[in-house]
Amino acid sequence: MKLETFIEQRNRKLGVVSSKEAWAIPNAYEEFAEKLYKHDWALTLTLKQTYLVTTDRGTYLKRLTFEDCQYIGNRFLARFNRLAYKHKFKRNNKQVKAIWAIENGGWKRRFHLHFAIGRLPKWHNNLQFIGQAITDIKKHVEELDTVKDIRHIYSKGWNGYLTKEIRAHRYNNFYIEH
Repeated sequence: MKLETFIEQRNRKLGVVSSKEAWAIPNAYEEFAEKLYKHDWALTLTLKQTYLVTTDRGTYLKRLTFEDCQYIGNRFLARFNRLAYKHKFKRNNKQVKAIWAIENGGWKRRFHLHFAIGRLPKWHNNLQFIGQAITDIKKHVEELDTVKDIRHIYSKGWNGYLTKEIRAHRYNNFYIEH
């Protein structure tokens, strides 16, 4: 199939008239993410390939799916909010500002989650708290495997990194918790 034909088919699926409009969609996501809030911390978490499922007939290993990754990301953020805000999370619905994306594992690669987190309370806005919080969360969210990276965000480049899957025209893996 010629590249032009492939691009035209993709644009029809997206409901876009031209290639220029198709490439404007990821840029719009990135600009929107930048305007929402200044996120202070970047996290990359890898997930296990399989997880243990127990039924009345026994136990077996199940392969991780995209829907499981959505559930794991939401559980991670709920636990993180509970650790950061304690009772204010339950009573006043205080939450961290977060943008996160699921990056597909593909062939011989694991699923992993990228987070940009902001609006932490000032007494918890440090690397030591985030590392300890992730260690505590891993006890409750068994599907988390390793922490690849925890960094302080100094530039706007992380938003572009979060939206790189959108550039590949997979729109269902970008989440905003504000």
